[in-house]
Amino acid sequence: KTIKDALNKAEYPDQIVFGLGLQYYKEPDISFLKDSQKRIISWSPDSRPGVIRIRKMIRDLCEEDFFLQIDAHTTFKHGWDSGLISDLISIQTQENNPNIILSKQPTESRDSFVSEVGIPSKFIQNNFKNENFIHKFLFVPPTEHRKGSEKFVKTFGLSAGYIFADKNWVKNVPYDQYTHAIGEERYLSWLTYMYGWDVYGNFENDYVFHNQTAVDKLFSNMDIKR
Repeated sequence: KTIKDALNKAEYPDQIVFGLGLQYYKEPDISFLKDSQKRIISWSPDSRPGVIRIRKMIRDLCEEDFFLQIDAHTTFKHGWDSGLISDLISIQTQENNPNIILSKQPTESRDSFVSEVGIPSKFIQNNFKNENFIHKFLFVPPTEHRKGSEKFVKTFGLSAGYIFADKNWVKNVPYDQYTHAIGEERYLSWLTYMYGWDVYGNFENDYVFHNQTAVDKLFSNMDIKR
Protein backbone atom coordinates (compact mmCIF):
# COMPACT_ATOMS: atom_id res chain seq x y z
CA LYS A 1 0.00 0.00 0.00
CA THR A 2 2.84 2.39 0.77
CA ILE A 3 4.52 1.77 -2.57
CA LYS A 4 1.31 2.19 -4.52
CA ASP A 5 0.44 5.37 -2.63
CA ALA A 6 3.89 6.78 -3.39
CA LEU A 7 3.54 6.02 -7.09
CA ASN A 8 -0.05 7.25 -7.37
CA LYS A 9 0.76 10.59 -5.78
CA ALA A 10 4.16 11.24 -7.34
CA GLU A 11 4.58 13.77 -10.11
CA TYR A 12 7.25 11.63 -11.75
CA PRO A 13 6.52 8.02 -10.70
CA ASP A 14 8.77 6.50 -13.37
CA GLN A 15 11.80 8.17 -11.77
CA ILE A 16 11.33 6.57 -8.37
CA VAL A 17 13.33 3.55 -7.24
CA PHE A 18 12.35 1.62 -4.10
CA GLY A 19 14.85 0.03 -1.74
CA LEU A 20 12.90 -2.57 0.21
CA GLY A 21 13.74 -4.59 3.29
CA LEU A 22 11.31 -7.53 3.32
CA GLN A 23 10.83 -9.91 6.21
CA TYR A 24 7.95 -12.25 5.41
CA TYR A 25 7.31 -15.99 5.31
CA LYS A 26 5.37 -15.26 2.13
CA GLU A 27 6.50 -12.07 0.46
CA PRO A 28 3.82 -9.74 -0.92
CA ASP A 29 3.33 -9.45 -4.65
CA ILE A 30 5.17 -6.39 -5.94
CA SER A 31 5.31 -7.53 -9.55
CA PHE A 32 3.57 -4.29 -10.51
CA LEU A 33 6.94 -2.59 -10.01
CA LYS A 34 9.40 -2.66 -12.88
CA ASP A 35 12.62 -4.49 -12.13
CA SER A 36 14.49 -1.25 -12.68
CA GLN A 37 12.42 0.39 -9.93
CA LYS A 38 13.08 -2.02 -7.07
CA ARG A 39 16.09 -3.21 -5.12
CA ILE A 40 15.19 -5.83 -2.55
CA ILE A 41 16.88 -7.32 0.49
CA SER A 42 15.05 -10.19 2.18
CA TRP A 43 15.32 -11.97 5.52
CA SER A 44 13.45 -14.80 7.15
CA PRO A 45 11.10 -13.58 9.89
CA ASP A 46 12.95 -15.96 12.20
CA SER A 47 16.16 -13.96 11.84
CA ARG A 48 16.83 -10.70 13.67
CA PRO A 49 19.05 -8.45 11.57
CA GLY A 50 17.67 -5.33 13.28
CA VAL A 51 15.86 -2.41 11.68
CA ILE A 52 18.93 -0.17 11.73
CA ARG A 53 21.13 -2.72 9.98
CA ILE A 54 18.39 -3.23 7.41
CA ARG A 55 18.12 0.51 6.79
CA LYS A 56 21.89 0.81 6.47
CA MET A 57 21.96 -1.95 3.85
CA ILE A 58 19.04 -0.41 1.98
CA ARG A 59 20.66 3.02 1.95
CA ASP A 60 23.84 1.49 0.56
CA LEU A 61 21.79 0.47 -2.49
CA CYS A 62 20.97 4.08 -3.33
CA GLU A 63 22.49 5.31 -6.59
CA GLU A 64 20.01 8.12 -7.28
CA ASP A 65 20.37 11.88 -6.86
CA PHE A 66 18.00 12.01 -3.87
CA PHE A 67 17.19 9.70 -0.98
CA LEU A 68 14.03 9.41 1.12
CA GLN A 69 13.88 7.15 4.17
CA ILE A 70 10.40 6.32 5.47
CA ASP A 71 8.64 3.73 7.57
CA ALA A 72 6.38 1.18 5.92
CA HIS A 73 3.24 2.73 7.42
CA THR A 74 3.56 5.92 5.39
CA THR A 75 1.26 7.85 3.12
CA PHE A 76 1.96 10.79 0.84
CA LYS A 77 0.67 14.10 -0.43
CA HIS A 78 0.16 14.65 -4.15
CA GLY A 79 3.36 15.87 -5.80
CA TRP A 80 5.48 14.77 -2.87
CA ASP A 81 8.52 13.90 -5.00
CA SER A 82 8.92 17.24 -6.77
CA GLY A 83 7.81 19.03 -3.61
CA LEU A 84 10.55 17.53 -1.46
CA ILE A 85 13.21 18.22 -4.07
CA SER A 86 12.02 21.81 -4.42
CA ASP A 87 12.00 22.31 -0.65
CA LEU A 88 15.48 20.86 -0.17
CA ILE A 89 17.03 22.92 -2.95
CA SER A 90 15.20 25.99 -1.69
CA ILE A 91 16.61 25.80 1.85
CA GLN A 92 20.10 24.90 0.59
CA THR A 93 20.00 27.98 -1.64
CA GLN A 94 18.49 30.19 1.05
CA GLU A 95 21.18 29.23 3.57
CA ASN A 96 23.94 29.09 0.94
CA ASN A 97 24.83 25.68 2.31
CA PRO A 98 24.69 22.44 0.30
CA ASN A 99 25.08 20.35 3.45
CA ILE A 100 21.45 20.44 4.55
CA ILE A 101 18.89 17.67 4.80
CA LEU A 102 15.18 17.68 5.65
CA SER A 103 13.81 15.65 8.51
CA LYS A 104 10.92 15.92 10.94
CA GLN A 105 8.50 13.72 12.79
CA PRO A 106 5.75 12.94 10.27
CA THR A 107 2.32 13.82 11.56
CA GLU A 108 -0.47 11.32 11.25
CA SER A 109 -2.41 11.44 8.01
CA ARG A 110 -5.94 12.75 8.48
CA ASP A 111 -8.02 13.36 5.39
CA SER A 112 -9.88 16.28 6.93
CA PHE A 113 -6.68 17.80 8.20
CA VAL A 114 -4.18 17.56 5.34
CA SER A 115 -4.40 20.61 3.09
CA GLU A 116 -2.29 22.05 0.32
CA VAL A 117 -0.61 24.45 2.72
CA GLY A 118 -0.79 23.94 6.45
CA ILE A 119 1.25 23.95 9.63
CA PRO A 120 0.38 20.59 11.18
CA SER A 121 3.37 20.11 13.45
CA LYS A 122 6.31 21.76 15.03
CA PHE A 123 9.66 21.02 16.59
CA ILE A 124 10.09 21.77 20.27
CA GLN A 125 13.43 21.74 22.03
CA ASN A 126 13.42 20.39 25.57
CA ASN A 127 16.11 20.14 28.20
CA PHE A 128 16.03 16.55 29.35
CA LYS A 129 17.74 15.38 32.51
CA ASN A 130 18.22 12.04 30.80
CA GLU A 131 21.15 12.54 28.44
CA ASN A 132 19.91 9.70 26.23
CA PHE A 133 17.28 12.03 24.81
CA ILE A 134 18.58 14.87 22.66
CA HIS A 135 15.39 15.88 20.91
CA LYS A 136 11.66 15.55 21.00
CA PHE A 137 9.04 16.03 18.34
CA LEU A 138 5.55 16.94 19.48
CA PHE A 139 2.36 16.87 17.49
CA VAL A 140 0.41 20.11 17.57
CA PRO A 141 -3.38 19.84 17.09
CA PRO A 142 -4.80 21.61 14.03
CA THR A 143 -6.39 24.25 16.27
CA GLU A 144 -2.95 25.41 17.32
CA HIS A 145 -0.29 27.08 15.23
CA ARG A 146 3.44 27.25 15.39
CA LYS A 147 4.78 30.63 16.40
CA GLY A 148 6.49 32.38 13.52
CA SER A 149 5.98 32.08 9.81
CA GLU A 150 9.18 30.32 8.83
CA LYS A 151 8.75 27.71 6.17
CA PHE A 152 11.92 25.92 7.30
CA VAL A 153 13.03 25.54 10.89
CA LYS A 154 16.45 24.31 11.95
CA THR A 155 16.05 21.31 14.21
CA PHE A 156 18.27 19.39 16.57
CA GLY A 157 17.70 15.85 15.48
CA LEU A 158 16.58 13.45 12.79
CA SER A 159 13.35 11.53 12.60
CA ALA A 160 14.11 8.06 11.24
CA GLY A 161 10.68 7.85 9.63
CA TYR A 162 11.31 10.89 7.42
CA ILE A 163 14.77 11.73 6.09
CA PHE A 164 15.14 13.46 2.75
CA ALA A 165 18.63 14.17 1.47
CA ASP A 166 20.69 14.44 -1.66
CA LYS A 167 23.26 11.87 -2.70
CA ASN A 168 26.11 13.68 -0.93
CA TRP A 169 24.63 12.95 2.52
CA VAL A 170 24.14 9.33 1.52
CA LYS A 171 27.71 9.13 0.28
CA ASN A 172 29.51 11.06 2.99
CA VAL A 173 27.64 10.45 6.27
CA PRO A 174 27.95 6.79 7.31
CA TYR A 175 25.03 4.83 8.69
CA ASP A 176 25.42 2.81 11.87
CA GLN A 177 26.15 -0.79 10.90
CA TYR A 178 26.35 -2.14 14.44
CA THR A 179 23.25 -1.00 16.33
CA HIS A 180 20.55 -3.64 16.38
CA ALA A 181 17.28 -1.84 16.97
CA ILE A 182 17.61 1.25 19.18
CA GLY A 183 19.50 4.51 19.18
CA GLU A 184 19.16 5.13 15.45
CA GLU A 185 17.86 8.69 15.63
CA ARG A 186 20.31 9.82 18.29
CA TYR A 187 23.22 8.23 16.47
CA LEU A 188 22.33 9.72 13.09
CA SER A 189 21.59 13.11 14.62
CA TRP A 190 24.95 13.73 16.19
CA LEU A 191 26.85 11.99 13.38
CA THR A 192 25.17 14.22 10.77
CA TYR A 193 26.16 17.33 12.69
CA MET A 194 29.68 16.08 13.33
CA TYR A 195 30.13 15.65 9.58
CA GLY A 196 29.14 19.29 9.07
CA TRP A 197 25.51 18.96 8.03
CA ASP A 198 22.44 20.83 9.26
CA VAL A 199 18.93 19.43 9.62
CA TYR A 200 15.81 21.45 8.83
CA GLY A 201 12.14 20.64 9.12
CA ASN A 202 9.88 21.85 6.34
CA PHE A 203 6.82 23.00 8.26
CA GLU A 204 4.78 24.97 5.75
CA ASN A 205 4.23 21.95 3.51
CA ASP A 206 4.00 18.38 4.72
CA TYR A 207 4.58 15.72 2.08
CA VAL A 208 5.09 12.56 4.12
CA PHE A 209 2.74 11.27 6.81
CA HIS A 210 2.50 8.45 9.29
CA ASN A 211 -0.49 6.19 8.87
CA GLN A 212 -0.25 4.60 12.31
CA THR A 213 -3.99 4.31 12.89
CA ALA A 214 -4.36 2.08 9.85
CA VAL A 215 -1.42 -0.03 11.02
CA ASP A 216 -2.90 -0.48 14.48
CA LYS A 217 -6.20 -1.60 12.96
CA LEU A 218 -4.43 -4.02 10.65
CA PHE A 219 -2.67 -5.79 13.53
CA SER A 220 -5.40 -5.44 16.15
CA ASN A 221 -6.85 -8.92 15.59
CA MET A 222 -3.57 -10.70 15.14
CA ASP A 223 -1.52 -12.41 17.79
CA ILE A 224 1.55 -10.28 17.21
CA LYS A 225 3.98 -9.42 19.96
CA ARG A 226 6.03 -6.27 19.56
